Amino acid sequence: MKFELEQRAIRGDQEAILSLIEMDEDILYRMAFTYMKNEQDAMDVMQELVYKALKKCIPFNSTNMPEHGLCAS
Repeated sequence: MKFELEQRAIRGDQEAILSLIEMDEDILYRMAFTYMKNEQDAMDVMQELVYKALKKCIPFNSTNMPEHGLCAS
């Protein structure tokens, strides 16, 4: 199942990206908390992680460039 989600995420599927983040949410939060030493700052890091993951994986369209997303790189 995780492999399928990863493949969908590579293609820019936002729901798949969020599902992958949710699968590892505990580990990601603990890592953020370890670095930040503060619950609120750790939550801010988690919010930034989700935002950047979605922003970078949204396919880019242009008339002179093929459709692609950073995740597919």
